[in-house]
Amino acid sequence: GGSTLTQTISNNSWTQISITGIVVTNGTCEIGFTTSASGTRYIYVDDVSFTQTDAASDYDYPIGDAGKYERLRMSVTSDLSVSSVLGFFTWGTLSGTNGLPLIEGLNIFSFLAQDGYWTLEPNTAPASSARYNITLYLPNAPTGSGPLTFAKRPTPTASVPNPSWSFNGSSVVGDYSIKTQYGRSGFSTFSQIGIISGTPVSLPVSYLSFNGYATQEKQVEL
Repeated sequence: GGSTLTQTISNNSWTQISITGIVVTNGTCEIGFTTSASGTRYIYVDDVSFTQTDAASDYDYPIGDAGKYERLRMSVTSDLSVSSVLGFFTWGTLSGTNGLPLIEGLNIFSFLAQDGYWTLEPNTAPASSARYNITLYLPNAPTGSGPLTFAKRPTPTASVPNPSWSFNGSSVVGDYSIKTQYGRSGFSTFSQIGIISGTPVSLPVSYLSFNGYATQEKQVEL
């Protein structure tokens, strides 16, 4: 590998740090923590995530809160052109409903889950051709009976106040039923990710336009 890389921690409360540009040549990496504190003081490490982001592959983030894991898997399908992507989970209420409701298939998603959210932060803006998929693994199935999926903000909240929620060009993987695993494919930017719920569209539906294809005599597929 390369030379030793260090990051100084000077905060007396919980703080999040990252070290980028780590060179791995033999498949392993040693990560250590040292402190100059006296015998009556201590350092506490919550969790560590070590990921490679320069090639198409799956990267697990074993993140969560003090009570349970809220694991996220990022599956890169087109090179991100970044050296690191920091991931963390925040317990709390999501703010801002710009962009809602979102409509997908025969479902209208209008509500944000209020039990935490995920954030992915690259060290630099990804390439315009970057693409990745996300799978969320929840320790317990959410309550309710309506359809569920997740949405994201197209830009970090720090750069744009209260940006709109969207699917960011992604498509659902699987279905919208209540379960402990949710997936979407085709993301291109990074920011906050939150579970959203909704209701099925009531039938009948009035179509403004549609395509029809003749399958055989006197039969048409819409």
